[in-house]
Amino acid sequence: MFTPQHITHLIRLQSLIKEWLNAHKQSSSLFNSLLNLISQRKDTFSLLTLKFSKENSSSSFTKPILSSTALELLIYKQSREIEKDLSFIQQSLQEFQRIMIEMEAVLTKSMRVLALKPPVSSTSSNQNFATTSSSGKKAKNKKSCYSKHQKPPKSNSQKSLSNVQSKGTLDDNVTDIPITLASLYCVRIIEMYERELTRKRNLINVALLNITGEFENHIKIVADQWEVQPHLNFRIEEEMMDRVKIWERAKEYSNL
Repeated sequence: MFTPQHITHLIRLQSLIKEWLNAHKQSSSLFNSLLNLISQRKDTFSLLTLKFSKENSSSSFTKPILSSTALELLIYKQSREIEKDLSFIQQSLQEFQRIMIEMEAVLTKSMRVLALKPPVSSTSSNQNFATTSSSGKKAKNKKSCYSKHQKPPKSNSQKSLSNVQSKGTLDDNVTDIPITLASLYCVRIIEMYERELTRKRNLINVALLNITGEFENHIKIVADQWEVQPHLNFRIEEEMMDRVKIWERAKEYSNL
């Protein structure tokens, strides 16, 4: 069974959505790592401050495990790791941008297929309607020829329909995905990912520029907002993926 172009576009879009999900999970883990490092550096600062205060006081105190030099070196290493995580978070935006570029390419191809779709001819529609009407009148007249106790014979179409249903063949209306519907899926899904990319870009700019003051609280707020992704409507994605899954199963069934 041949795979139409508009179906391949949905399959490709489906794989790009999974790539976005993986990129989102990795970037979220970077935010969690960043928050842990910030918290650890804060605790190290507290130990160093406590050591200096007790060294300057005349009272005796228990000697800490780490010296002042070791604590300062640890703070330096933690600061370097924080800088690395901030850099990795900024680089993660490039992966989202790459996925977005490929999504836009899918949308362009989908619009081309939609533009090549032949329009429905009004003449053929009228002919079909006229044929249906005349056949309906003939069937009605033919039915009146039979008595009340004599049932009319089954038509060939009714027999073929019963045979198809008995074989368990899926209905084309259920398995088929029209070109217009496939294009609509591409437009709506890619549009919401574009809005989410703009939002992520703004969040990263905020995280990198505003690093003064309560740095830990600031990063925590950005990390919580990063995790949400409010512009993504996952119900639309699930609907599209379910339609593609049904189509693929029907394709496997037809190849048996």
